[in-house]
Amino acid sequence: MFGLRDLFFGNSAAAQLEEMNHLGEAFTDLARAGDGERAIHKFIQLANCQPTWTQFHFDVMDHVVRRELLANVLHGPLQSAVREDPSNSILHYINGLYHQSLGSLDKAVADYQAAIQINPKFAVAYHNLGITYRIQGRLDLAIGAWQKAVELDSRLAEPHLALGIQLRNMGRKKEADKHIRKFLDLANPSLEGYKNSASMLL
Repeated sequence: MFGLRDLFFGNSAAAQLEEMNHLGEAFTDLARAGDGERAIHKFIQLANCQPTWTQFHFDVMDHVVRRELLANVLHGPLQSAVREDPSNSILHYINGLYHQSLGSLDKAVADYQAAIQINPKFAVAYHNLGITYRIQGRLDLAIGAWQKAVELDSRLAEPHLALGIQLRNMGRKKEADKHIRKFLDLANPSLEGYKNSASMLL
């Protein structure tokens, strides 16, 4: 249905960010209320609303798991959902975000790999797999995962920034700057703070 918010905002960046913030707040409120099952359903809605906003996905999950200390509310319902629907790549991706936020990196790697096995074109799962590899110090695997992410989805900004930072650390400034500029071109409205930091690298 075409609502009043659409009439005023259309498909503008402001409307997209407003909707994602609303979904993130609803997910957080459900977790605070102890309703893990409905919270997971709300996060699925969030992930499907803007499927390329992978940093936003992680930030929302990380806020609930680490800052709100509500991992226990999500754990049972999320693991049950994955068991009941093991061929659902989105659930494995969300489980990866959950385990990554907890610092359970081996589990996060397994979750992202499971998502990719189900959906080989799941670019955001490749990106988060790369982030997890980087934290583990597996830099060659991280770079490979980010390269695969940008190969699969030309709209995805975050892996370009990850590649830019990592390549700069390796002394490959020309390649790095190319990826940082690409990130600045593609960055969605939730990445304004990251854009400011990325611009300082050039």
